[in-house]
Amino acid sequence: MHACRKSTIAFADPHACLLLISSLFLYLVPALAQSAPPPKPFMEQMRRLYYTPTTAGLRSFSCEAHPDWHGLLERAEAGKTIAADDPRVEYLNQVKISFTATMDGTAKIDWVPPPDREFPGSATASTQMKEGVQQMLTGFFQFWAPNVNGTLLPGPNDVFSLESDKGGYRVLMNQEQSSVVEVIDHDLKLTELHLKQPSLTGDFSLTFTQSPSGFEIVGTDGNLSTNGSTPAHVRFRLDYQPVGGFQIPKNVAMEVVNVARVDFAFENCKTSQDVEVLPPKPTQK
Repeated sequence: MHACRKSTIAFADPHACLLLISSLFLYLVPALAQSAPPPKPFMEQMRRLYYTPTTAGLRSFSCEAHPDWHGLLERAEAGKTIAADDPRVEYLNQVKISFTATMDGTAKIDWVPPPDREFPGSATASTQMKEGVQQMLTGFFQFWAPNVNGTLLPGPNDVFSLESDKGGYRVLMNQEQSSVVEVIDHDLKLTELHLKQPSLTGDFSLTFTQSPSGFEIVGTDGNLSTNGSTPAHVRFRLDYQPVGGFQIPKNVAMEVVNVARVDFAFENCKTSQDVEVLPPKPTQK
């Protein structure tokens, strides 16, 4: 009422002023409030924006994997300078590492040491190197595949809800003892992923970049806990290379913060079949 009295407009009845303010408020609120669109059409539109090579027939690909052994050893020894011709580096550079990864996130990883040579260190260290590389590659493909095989976003038959959230949206999927929450920005890019299952919980920020093929995952940063363990802070970064009409990973950096980081180059790659190049995805405006 005091605001009405100070107004330059004269109101004979202060209640008339309050009525006008209330009417304006009721008029403006629907315009200011963001409502979520119908979930199914929204998700169908969104799925078309993401690079999904499985829709064009990609089932698997194989590559040679070349770790940056020199950098890995220097980080493992707290920044101590390691010579480029260190016997361990020379030996590990001769180990042939290859893999075949399927688009469901599984991978077969081969480690073939150089013939007639022994690792110039303890047998335990050699085993740890092999197992560490295999675990990190396996973890990478388990993370990467859902982002490009169409399973990260809800499908036509999945049950989910859609909410407006800070200029973007939240996708919620709940099943018995598990839940998934995905945060989407105003450009329809996935920016966060939150998982909760009986044996696994994870909270990740996701980075997608626009490419002619659609949104491509290029990084994630978050915390992962399995079976109630202390959360591990994990990071992935990657870029892509064209192979057989598809875009597949080229350089991959994987890190468990305060534990280890391994940088890989994937070379001499082949896909499961030669296919036509996917047409460019529509650009979200």
